[in-house]
This record gives sequence, C-alpha cells and structure tokens, in this order.
Amino acid sequence: MHPVSYRARDGMLLHGYVLLPSGIAPGLAPLVAWLHGGPISRTFDQYEGSTQLLANRGYAVFVPNFRASAGYGVQYTRSADGDVGNGRVLADVIDGLDFLLAQGIGDRKRQGVMGMSFGGYASLLAVSHHPTRFRFAFAGAPPTDYGWIKQWQAEHDGEALRGEGPPLSLQFPLLGFRYGDAAWREKMRRESPLAALPSLQTPVYIWAGAHDDHVPIKSIVNYVGEAGRLGRSLSLLIDPDGGHTPRTPLGVEASLYQIELAAHRHLGGPLTPPSPELREFLRRNVRVDVDTNRAGASRKQ
Repeated sequence: MHPVSYRARDGMLLHGYVLLPSGIAPGLAPLVAWLHGGPISRTFDQYEGSTQLLANRGYAVFVPNFRASAGYGVQYTRSADGDVGNGRVLADVIDGLDFLLAQGIGDRKRQGVMGMSFGGYASLLAVSHHPTRFRFAFAGAPPTDYGWIKQWQAEHDGEALRGEGPPLSLQFPLLGFRYGDAAWREKMRRESPLAALPSLQTPVYIWAGAHDDHVPIKSIVNYVGEAGRLGRSLSLLIDPDGGHTPRTPLGVEASLYQIELAAHRHLGGPLTPPSPELREFLRRNVRVDVDTNRAGASRKQ
C-alpha cells in the first residue's frame, strides 16, 4: 500500500492509499475505489482481504480516507459536517480518483467503486450522481437513505452505556449527523441513492445480512425492489447467517466471490471458479442477478 495525499476541490489536504498490481503498468490497470465504513473510521496501511484480492486480480485500488475519517485530528473528522450525500465526502472520492488518473495511475475508461456499510452507501451515491463514470458498484450492507438510517439507528440503539462512547443519540449531532433536524434529513433524502434511482445506469451488486442490526434489511430490499420496478440492473445476495458483515467462513467467501465476480464481469480481470459448496450457497441465496434482473434467478458462473 502506497500512501497518497491530494488536494480536494475546496483546497483541503486529504489522505489515503493506493494498491498497485504486480506486473501491470499502472496506467493500464482498471481503477477501483474501495470506500471504508463509518464514516468515522479509517483505513490503515495493513493487510485487508478485499483490497488485496482486487490488487492480486490486477486492479489498482484507491482507498481514500475522505474527510470524516478518523486518525487525522478532530478538525479532519468533523470537517464533513454532515455533508454526506451528494456533497463533500463524495467529492473527496471523485477528486482522489481524478488525482490518481492525472498521475498516470489507472485506466480512465475502466473504473469501479466498492465498499461496505457507509462505504456501500457511498458507492451507491457515486454511481447515482456520476452515472456514466463507473462500470459497476459493489455495495455491502448499504444504507440507501442516510437521514432515515441515522434516525433509525439513534432510536434503536440498545447500548446506552456502550463501552466505546456515549449513546448514538448524543454522538450523531456532535459529528454532524443531525438526525433530529428535519431539514438535514430531507436533504439526505433528496440526495440519497433511493431518490436517485431514476438516474442509475450502472450495474450494482449488493450484499446484505439477514440479521443486520445496523442497517435493516427491509430498507435494502425496498431499494432493490424499486430498482427492479424501474428496470435497473442489480444483483442481491442475502447471507442468511450474516449480520452487518458476514459471520461464517462460507459467508465471507461468498462476499469475496461477489466482489471478484463483479470486477471480472465489468473490468475483465480473472475469476476463481467457486467450490461446490459455494456454488450451492449462491444458488440458494442470490435473490436477484445482474444478468437477468429477475428474482430467484441463478447467478451465472
């Protein structure tokens, strides 16, 4: 992982990492943005299975620590100020990709975007508001309306004495997520992936856990249903044992296969054939497939 720093369009200095594949000229490698969750979190320069898999398969992987990320001081974390729709954080991702392309890293015509949790939401934002830029998106456990999800999380927070900090109802406003402000929630709704579905042109691959206590699966299913009604191209894998992340070895393997498959289909990298166990898991749990956009369809291998 190579550290990178770049200026956002408003002049703020931002940081992140890029992974470069072995044996491929940087300018010829497809470029994939991997967006971390949180967003009050960050990526470190250490091994992470999803990004290493992509680099191993021949992709240049951009991992931005966009504003709102932790680890660079309070001002850096709070600088997003709740502008997490079609605003500052999304612009940081796009600016970082443009910076790398200007440095000769990545194929401008072959770009993808991926992430889990907030990263999945940001990936949906990216293809919603930049509908012709990316070949595909992978979104794991994604909120589809950030104002709604913050209100839901604050009202359903069962850990009032959580060890890592105060209740979410106290944390969120301090971090810019003003879930009690109707104007902020309405702004997030207007800019949400759910509201932007009519503009969606890009194939989207979604992973969801049946027992997710952070992002209700009903909200993800609603998004997929609305996309299907509009004829959009989506794939939905529901892990029957998954929570906000996969919980079993086979569930982890299935999510990584979904990532590898999406990149293979749309960026042309190699694909490892699934084991018989994984093939059966996919047959049972892929509810909608990009190729057919039909509920219950078996995923093409």
